[in-house]
Amino acid sequence: MTSSTWLRFHHPRRETGLTLVCLPHAGGGPSAFREWPSYARHTDIVSAHLPGREGRLGEPALTEIEPVLDGLDRALHTIQGDFALFGHSMGALLGFELARRAAARGDRRLQALVVAGCPAPQTRRSQPVHALPDGELIDELARLGGMRQEALDFPELMSLMLPTLRADLAIVDNYRCVDAMPLPYPISVHCGDHDPDFGPGQAHEWQRHTAAGFQITVHAGGHFFPVHRPAPVVAGIEHALLAPAGDAR
Repeated sequence: MTSSTWLRFHHPRRETGLTLVCLPHAGGGPSAFREWPSYARHTDIVSAHLPGREGRLGEPALTEIEPVLDGLDRALHTIQGDFALFGHSMGALLGFELARRAAARGDRRLQALVVAGCPAPQTRRSQPVHALPDGELIDELARLGGMRQEALDFPELMSLMLPTLRADLAIVDNYRCVDAMPLPYPISVHCGDHDPDFGPGQAHEWQRHTAAGFQITVHAGGHFFPVHRPAPVVAGIEHALLAPAGDAR
């Protein structure tokens, strides 16, 4: 398995010198970011491509975080020039741990960590969901607004998707944040004003994990606002990456 297997480079690439590596929500793949290159003006968009979905559907999805981080970390070494990490929901935890690895080796290519729709790493999920019965897990998807109702009502599609979703949710449910020094990279937090699980009031909890700049941006929408309304998200990320580091707000 090559490092390039773990990343999908969207075309055409702008060769701007800054790459935004996008890490998906649980059950998500590169298609979650398929519209992002259309809105990016100053960054090249690269999507993580994890086992068990889309072009890697024939591979079993991983249920532990370390092999996922190993594969992505190797792939990040192939990126030329500076990059930033964007993670949505589960992807935020992956991005956080990848940023920790980058800091440990003194990687100066990483410019920032951007997270969306995810409580701070030290926050424990109140109740594990990966082992819920199918019906209850589908209800959870509906509550978060991650899929259209017609897809939720299509049993064949759900039977194909649920094993990968469960594997990703097991990673989230079993994740434990180990105390470490704050990151030397700025953190930007994006949240939806109608997200039932993570709102603006919780965003400041991420600040303890950075010794650099910190920023919060609130968007209209629920948990899946980066998928449903990508244009303002991409614009906000690029603005933060290009602007001088500011004070927390």
